[in-house]
Amino acid sequence: MDNRVSVTHNAFVDESIDKSSFLCLKARKDAAGPARVATLREDAERLQQKEKSLQSLYAELEREKNDAEQRVAILEQQLMIETKALNEAAMQQESL
Repeated sequence: MDNRVSVTHNAFVDESIDKSSFLCLKARKDAAGPARVATLREDAERLQQKEKSLQSLYAELEREKNDAEQRVAILEQQLMIETKALNEAAMQQESL
């Protein structure tokens, strides 16, 4: 009987320690929750600002690209006109 009492007592002590440990962990977890939420909100705000900044930069670069493409198209048209004029002049020169 003493053995059963001893085993039961040891099991009770182990369970008490486990319960105490889990309660301590729960208290820490509960206390850390609001801080974690605040950190996540700050991270989300920072990422939103970064995305907004990158979207603005992308829009600016897209405008610059479109402007450059338009300038290239104009220069190509001018080059074609000049090339055509030079070809016509060369053909007239050959026919003389």
